[in-house]
Amino acid sequence: MSAQVATSDIIMFKTGETLNAHVVQVSKNEITYKLSNKKNEPLQTVDLTDAYMIKFAKRGNVYITPEGKRITGENQKIDRHADVIYLVKGGEIQAYNLQIGEDKIVYQTSKKAEKGRVPQQQVLAPFQVFMIIYSDGTRDLITDLTQPDPLRYAYVVPEEFKQPEVAPEVAAEPEQQVVFHSVKRGESLGDIATRYNVTVENLKEWNDLPKQLKAHAKLQSDMQLMIYVQPVEQ
Repeated sequence: MSAQVATSDIIMFKTGETLNAHVVQVSKNEITYKLSNKKNEPLQTVDLTDAYMIKFAKRGNVYITPEGKRITGENQKIDRHADVIYLVKGGEIQAYNLQIGEDKIVYQTSKKAEKGRVPQQQVLAPFQVFMIIYSDGTRDLITDLTQPDPLRYAYVVPEEFKQPEVAPEVAAEPEQQVVFHSVKRGESLGDIATRYNVTVENLKEWNDLPKQLKAHAKLQSDMQLMIYVQPVEQ
């Protein structure tokens, strides 16, 4: 495993802006990142509550709730011809034939009919949608997450448009933070697992290492291992 990361992570902010970065750590209060993976690249931080989500290059999406809590979801493979709807509560939906009205947003989750069935229309209220990124790359900010709106939750979807909401299943994420460990000469998986109070199997799973790799096997110097640890109480 090389010390260089092949692709960068993406931080999406509540303003709708995005930043390509290498995320080093996510704590209770902030995201620590570098703009490149060079050793001398300075660390930078951003307040966690300013972010809408982090799209990790290697492990899917992490959504940040208005309260600063984190939920995880799958990083979907999006059709380049589709629009993408980002939900206020966290989640992304691949959408076709998108129609935006004053009181509702109507779309289809598939482009073509399947087995003779016409794709069903789905509907969302505007308050449920944070942003839409269209297939041409342009963006439409529907709900301003930087300004809390108590009326957002009073909207009722018209009966004739009610459909089951389609969104990636998300689950509560344990209160953990990500750290990156640079392997020193002579270190083994067992040494590192003991140091961070995790298991060797954890390290293999988090870093796509071979299952047959022994705990006592010496690792290549300067390898970067991603590790989930319990946050330090402040």
